[in-house]
Amino acid sequence: MRNRLISLMIVMIACLTFTGSTLALGADDIVVQPRSSMIVTCGLSKSGSRYKAWSRTEVSLSTNLTASVYLYQVVGGSEVLITSASNNGSGTSLTASKSRSLASGTYVVRGSGTAGSSSGSDSCTVVVP
Repeated sequence: MRNRLISLMIVMIACLTFTGSTLALGADDIVVQPRSSMIVTCGLSKSGSRYKAWSRTEVSLSTNLTASVYLYQVVGGSEVLITSASNNGSGTSLTASKSRSLASGTYVVRGSGTAGSSSGSDSCTVVVP
C-alpha cells in the first residue's frame, strides 16, 4: 500500500512538472484596462467687457483628451452659432475656451469632450444683461 502511494505521488509530480506551465498560461489577447470616470463641464465667464465660453474635460487617469465648446445665441426660439473652439491633448484635464464681446440676450453654451473611447457633454443657458 505504501509503495502504491509513493508511486502515485511520483506520477503526480511528474505530470505537474511537464504540464504545470501549460495550465498557468492564459489568453494573451485579453487586456483588462481600468475605466476612468469622465466629467465634462461648461460655462460662460465674464472678464471685463468680454465673455469667455469654456468647456473642461476631466478624467481620473491620464489619457488622450479632447474638449470642445460651442456658444449659441437664442434668437426667436432658435439657436444661432456665435463661436466655437476645441482643444486636443493628454493628461487628466483639458479646457477649450473662446473670448468674445456679447450683446444682451440669452445664450446657450454646449461643451463636449472625449477621453479615449468615452465621450460626454454638458450645456447651460446664460442670460447676459
